[in-house]
Amino acid sequence: MEGMVIMGKENMVKSTKKIFMILEELAKNGGKMKLKDISSTLGFPPSTTHRLLNTLIELGYVEQDQFSSGYNLGVKILSLASSSLNGLDLGQISYSHLCNLRDNTGETANIAVNDHNESLYIQKAESTATVRVFSLIGKRAPLHATGVGKVMMSDMPIETVEEIMTKVGMPRITNNTITSFDVLKEELLLIKERGYAFDDEECELGAFCVAAPIRDYTGAVIASISVSVPTNRLNEAMKNRLIKGVTTESVKLSKKLGFTI
Repeated sequence: MEGMVIMGKENMVKSTKKIFMILEELAKNGGKMKLKDISSTLGFPPSTTHRLLNTLIELGYVEQDQFSSGYNLGVKILSLASSSLNGLDLGQISYSHLCNLRDNTGETANIAVNDHNESLYIQKAESTATVRVFSLIGKRAPLHATGVGKVMMSDMPIETVEEIMTKVGMPRITNNTITSFDVLKEELLLIKERGYAFDDEECELGAFCVAAPIRDYTGAVIASISVSVPTNRLNEAMKNRLIKGVTTESVKLSKKLGFTI
């Protein structure tokens, strides 16, 4: 009898693992798959896959399309993900990534969000170098004049960006600040294509910044991570190190928030 109970527990654990594997596979494929594709990809017998999918349907975590007979992630699991992320402190969970970025580059790292059409810095890991770019949590800066701001705008429809710029304006902060919407539009397209942005003394003289997007489980850009270096230390090798560091940590943090590439 004892052996039978243990086997029952083992089977339950195996089934639970398979259920999560199915959910993860659906998520990787945009939340929609056919039974045969799920079965083939995961190596489960079709009968087992069908049984587990039916259980997920009963619980509301998966739905079956009545026209294609394919399986979709249900609203219930999406609401769970949304509720979980809403309770996260982005500044807190990003801190280890900012520290990694600072330690790997030797420079000050930040994370910022778009708050009422301004870049709002919510967390930092400051460089210990004698000459460094200083940062303040709670600091605000214009979207158009910062790497983090331009990254966040690059995910918006260009019509939305134009509405925001018309509303808040594009004031010149330094001689390098972009003040033409046409120039900004071209730069946002470039940022969207390459996956990172520069702030070349556009907001602060003597400071060069590289920024990259932070995405949530839907793929939307919800924040931007950046690293800043004094321009007197900037060279091509340093620029490449900053790009590699910031894009690496942006991917890691986005994955932590549920984003899958």
